[in-house]
Amino acid sequence: MKKQISILRSLTASLLALTMLCALPLFTACGSNEENEPTPAPKPVEKVLPADAGAITLTEQEDGSVLLSVEPIEHAESYNWYKEGESVQHTASRTYLATESGMYKVAGVNADGEGKSSAEVQVTIKQPEPPQPEEPEATIEATKLAFNDIQITADIQGVAGYYAGNMMSEIFVAEEILSYLETMTPSTQMHYEGALVDFPEPSGEIILPGVSYTIWVVFPKEDGNYSVEDILTFEFTAAELTSGGSINVEAGKPYITQNEVEVELSAEGAYAIHMAWLTAEQQAALTDTAAKAEMLLNATQFEGDSAFANSSTALVLEPETNVYLMALAIDQEGRYGEIFEQMYTTLPEPKTFTLILDEELCSYTETSASIQWTIEDGEAVETIYYMAPADDNFWVSTLGESFDRAIEYIQIYPTHKNFNKVTNQTSVELTGLTEGRRYVFVAVAFDADGNPSVGDGIFFTPQSNVVFVKRYLEDGTENPEWTASCPTIHVADYCFVKAQFTRLFWTVDLAEGTTGYTTAISAAYVAESFSTEKAWAQDIVANPDNSYSVYYWEPDDPRYPDPNHELGGGSSVSARSTEVFEDKIYYNPRAHGDTKIYVTWKDAQGRLYECVSVDMPIIEAE
Repeated sequence: MKKQISILRSLTASLLALTMLCALPLFTACGSNEENEPTPAPKPVEKVLPADAGAITLTEQEDGSVLLSVEPIEHAESYNWYKEGESVQHTASRTYLATESGMYKVAGVNADGEGKSSAEVQVTIKQPEPPQPEEPEATIEATKLAFNDIQITADIQGVAGYYAGNMMSEIFVAEEILSYLETMTPSTQMHYEGALVDFPEPSGEIILPGVSYTIWVVFPKEDGNYSVEDILTFEFTAAELTSGGSINVEAGKPYITQNEVEVELSAEGAYAIHMAWLTAEQQAALTDTAAKAEMLLNATQFEGDSAFANSSTALVLEPETNVYLMALAIDQEGRYGEIFEQMYTTLPEPKTFTLILDEELCSYTETSASIQWTIEDGEAVETIYYMAPADDNFWVSTLGESFDRAIEYIQIYPTHKNFNKVTNQTSVELTGLTEGRRYVFVAVAFDADGNPSVGDGIFFTPQSNVVFVKRYLEDGTENPEWTASCPTIHVADYCFVKAQFTRLFWTVDLAEGTTGYTTAISAAYVAESFSTEKAWAQDIVANPDNSYSVYYWEPDDPRYPDPNHELGGGSSVSARSTEVFEDKIYYNPRAHGDTKIYVTWKDAQGRLYECVSVDMPIIEAE
């Protein structure tokens, strides 16, 4: 069966091949009956070159270069620019910027080649002229001319530095300026806006009304030879002060003594107050308002709306002398108001009687004091006194903690609210005091004509009446009771100088059964403030605030007990009390030349002893 199928497939393949062979001529016969002709060759493509280039147009540029341009060239896809026959640029642009002189042309270019070039053109590049050096120039103008201010703008050009200054025109001398130049350093501030007084090399800090000022400028020269012609000048004049202002001067209550007058002046909102003191003769010579105003405008000026007028700054006055104070106020626009004028009379010489406070007769308890005085060389009908704690503001601020100032004040203002009066008395009883607090008492007596006496003043401290043991007996010998209980003061050998002060250290050995109090303070202060030894001893005990002492608890190294010392030291406690502890070290950080160490003490019976003292040792500076 397989064999039959194979024979069948072979017959089929032969038949198919024969069929295809017979069909081939038949397919050819289906075409034209004409004989076959050859295909003609393609015609060659004709080249199209760019058209001839037109004339070149030249346009000179600001920087000296020349822009070359040509009209569009037909069929050109790009442009070839030539200089001296050499291509310098192949570009799609119809322009070329020439920066060098020469003969230039251009031709159009496309894929078929380059067209005919333009006619050559001559390009000449002009060389820029070298910059000329800028001439130095100074421009200075005033932007404000007020009575107290001149504002300017200044521009300096064409120079790296310059000499400049300003001064009042009346003292400006060109020849003198030339002599300054060799000592000056040129300024390099080429632009300036601001006050004339701050311009380079200013001549002052203020501008005066109506005064002309000259600014001068000199440009440096290489040879250093200058003449007056080299000086540039600019002159400006401040505005004048004028009348018509609405601010007037007011005077406070005067303070008058035998040879001076003090007055506080005020003028709310004023720019300045001008004032002057005149004698009666000087005042009479000023015959009209204009003359007075002119005098005041040239007199002492206080900027602001207040002034302190003291006659002693201008005149030396005698008692019972008339003196005139004149003043005016200037507002912010430079206008002055009405002239203030007031006459004052200095006090007469005081009568030659004196009030003397007798401390030996004064007595004190815990809350009261009996103050007594005597009158010498006169008779008093009343006594005006001032008594207050020593830290009272009136005593500290107004009276300056000065007995002399307080006495003057009482003489001038006997009715002042802080003062009290007793009539036909030589003592006063003071009550309601605080034990241990320090007080001040000042008194002045007045006779029947109201003339004040020479006054006197003391400090005192209310304290229980104690027996006071003096160092010396009436015959001048030392009191054995005092000597037997006298403590010993040991000045430490490690005191040292720091700045202008001595760091002073000491200890105190007390006699058995006694209680001590110590301080270190100026001996001059003690002599001025305390009239008796008892008063000073009481003050040490009752007023620890007067002490500068500091005692040390368990110092780490007794050689350097000062915690401020660079080498360190032990811990310390500031002692408001000056009570003596025998195992403690005492300290005064600001001791100076007349400082003394003082110790006073009480015995078992409560008796108070006169102070013992030692001088501060002389210490070499570190």
